[in-house]
Amino acid sequence: MAKDGSVLIIDDDANVRELVHLALGSDGYRVIEAPNGAAALELLAAESPSLILLDLVMPVMDGWQFLERYRRSSLHQVPVVAVTAALPNARQGPALPVDGILAKPFELRDLFRTAEQYLAASPTPDRPNRLPSQPARPRGPAAGTRKGRPGRGRPARRRCSG
Repeated sequence: MAKDGSVLIIDDDANVRELVHLALGSDGYRVIEAPNGAAALELLAAESPSLILLDLVMPVMDGWQFLERYRRSSLHQVPVVAVTAALPNARQGPALPVDGILAKPFELRDLFRTAEQYLAASPTPDRPNRLPSQPARPRGPAAGTRKGRPGRGRPARRRCSG
């Protein structure tokens, strides 16, 4: 069953893009892929995703450069979740202008939770600025489970470390 919303995954690692595409695509979301920020900006001229999943460290145009250009553009603004192992710290300057962070390596249940959280609150013409109040974060080892079993038939222990 198709779900409302589409996801743009921006990552230079083809394996990560494929994993996200297979996982979220099989869950009913439309998934668009870009290998770097420059390619993503070109795609965004023709596509209107409901959520952007963004790696920060990439060749050609990295995540920080993409964010700077995207936030200043006239493109329709949607939630951006940084999907990265390169988490910013205090020495790297101000906080990232993202709506959430999904740290690599991540488990598939955290990917699904992030997509559901941000797509449910994604701006639409009748709700232009509705965003979730909390970034996507794992809630512990039992999160997404019912009586210790994974919910909705999804594998709970698969990890993406790209």
